[in-house]
Amino acid sequence: MDYPCICGRRFASERGMKIHRTKMGCLNKSFQQQRTALADKTSENQSRAQNHSAKEIQAEDQDEELRQLINAKRQKTNFPAATAVEQWEDLDSKIVLKLDSLIGDSTLEHKLATSVMATRLTKYLTENGYINTSVQKGGIPGVSGCLKHATMIWEAIQRAKSEKLNLDVVWLDLANAYGSVPHGMIQLALRMYHVPEDIQVMLDDYFSGFRMRFSTSDYTTNWINLEVGIAMGCTISPILIVMAMEVILKAAEGSAGPANLGGGCSMPPLKAFMDDTTIICSKEEETRRMLALLDTLMAWCRMKFKPKKSRSLSIRNGKIEEAVTFTAAEQQIPTVSQEPVKSLGRWYDSSMKDTRRGVETVQFAS
Repeated sequence: MDYPCICGRRFASERGMKIHRTKMGCLNKSFQQQRTALADKTSENQSRAQNHSAKEIQAEDQDEELRQLINAKRQKTNFPAATAVEQWEDLDSKIVLKLDSLIGDSTLEHKLATSVMATRLTKYLTENGYINTSVQKGGIPGVSGCLKHATMIWEAIQRAKSEKLNLDVVWLDLANAYGSVPHGMIQLALRMYHVPEDIQVMLDDYFSGFRMRFSTSDYTTNWINLEVGIAMGCTISPILIVMAMEVILKAAEGSAGPANLGGGCSMPPLKAFMDDTTIICSKEEETRRMLALLDTLMAWCRMKFKPKKSRSLSIRNGKIEEAVTFTAAEQQIPTVSQEPVKSLGRWYDSSMKDTRRGVETVQFAS
């Protein structure tokens, strides 16, 4: 079976025909023919033409997708109905030396379209209170999440030290966060937060044909169809990661109470910046219960934590307790005494002091 184009050329696949029409402008020729047919039709039925405004007649000569966009703009809706362009589903990944991750290279049109969608989706989620910014501060415009989270976690540790309190802090690292998020998880998050169906359909269409190839200076691989993972080079990826993580965080936040920091101060037991999650609890049993629940939730959505890159810190009566350890993905999490960790720009070690940060600041200034 072949697929003819308006210009007369034939193609073995519908996809090839659509790409050709986009590149060669054959679609514009098709629109011109539709305009001619519409003019003939309106001349035969003058009474019908009189009942339509000039804008409505112009809209009729467009295909169904374009007509939906025109009507949506006329009605000033925030989410116009559309479908993903097939070329957007193709992602070229460049392997760059000295980088730990891949960079996706997509088309300019794709980045512009997804950027607009990401902005509107972020506004929709924040204005409706679907993202708890006291817990999740990543990917939210105007929120200095990295600085605020690092400061609050450090303040909790210092208060536990000075007030001689008990406190557990567990920094969790998600293994291959962008590359392991199932597309079904994204659709679940979209439904849970009542995102307009048009956007759900468009993103489902986008991810259903998602494929990737890798390029080096010597060769380029064949296209690989993907069922999990989102592109780091895609402008809508950050808010989708935040939505997926928010589903998990909301399911786990009720398993522990606020951390007691003394003097009537408390702090939510979860802190998150994109996929980086931190547990802060005053009771060891609550820490273990929340960690076990998060581990179960991650396994349910086919994701997992990376214990080797995670860290834990346990304070008992204001001092570090080395005997207390935690596990994730059936592996023990190293303590900051064994291996110091840098989280959101700040180092944490067994000294519970800020000396190292001062040295780094001096070195950076010089």
